[in-house]
Amino acid sequence: MEARSWFLPPEPFLKLSALLDTAGARVTHIDGALAAARLVKSPLEIERIRAAARSTNAGMTAAAEAAVPGASERTVAAAAFGGLIASGSEYFGMEPFVASGPRAGTIHASWTDRVIRPNEPVLLEMSATVGRYNAPLMHTVWTGPLSGEPAAMATACAAARDAALAHVVPGGSPAAAHAACKAAIADAGLAHTYRKRSGYSVGIAFAPDWGEGHLLSLGENEQRLFAPGMVVHVVPTLRVRDSAGVGLSATVLITETGHEVLTACDTGPLL
Repeated sequence: MEARSWFLPPEPFLKLSALLDTAGARVTHIDGALAAARLVKSPLEIERIRAAARSTNAGMTAAAEAAVPGASERTVAAAAFGGLIASGSEYFGMEPFVASGPRAGTIHASWTDRVIRPNEPVLLEMSATVGRYNAPLMHTVWTGPLSGEPAAMATACAAARDAALAHVVPGGSPAAAHAACKAAIADAGLAHTYRKRSGYSVGIAFAPDWGEGHLLSLGENEQRLFAPGMVVHVVPTLRVRDSAGVGLSATVLITETGHEVLTACDTGPLL
């Protein structure tokens, strides 16, 4: 059995285990073998992920273009849903996240009726789903020129993403990618804004998630190395609660010689 599955709650797991034990069977966990099988994607799986990435990019562009002063977060979310579904997405592993102004400092905040104001961040994150395969993207739009700490956060976030991506290559270390991400943020004097992993594997997933972080995460304790055919979401996000948040990510496919960026958005922020 997959012990870390979200879809086998304790009560039926214990009942099934007891029945198997009574029948003389022994229950073992296959999480390690399953992770090894899922982490490296087949050509058909990569085809599905590419399709999901195209849809994610379309949804993100629609949301970013809708995130203007005077618009509500709800309007931006509607644009994201429309862009994702019209471009081929099925129902999502998680809903799109839309948080503006001080709300951008809260992780995984969904939309409200708050009206977006001039000169504030709008933090967006979403993933389309095609054949149940996912390709997430986090992006931040700013409704005017960046200044002060938020400007420093945006610059540091972009540098952290790029520093991590430099290690996302065949034979590269997720732990080293995470360390490089954290170092870039610390070098900018913003270590206090970052308290999370720097990314995770993505592939097939069902609600309520779009990731495979239980298989591989960009964190200090990850021992597996990157290999061609893996797909990871590199996602540094800097947040100050009730103040501001900036996230700039990329889902990338690891190739034989490096990596290929699958998800990106060209709209904002203005540095």
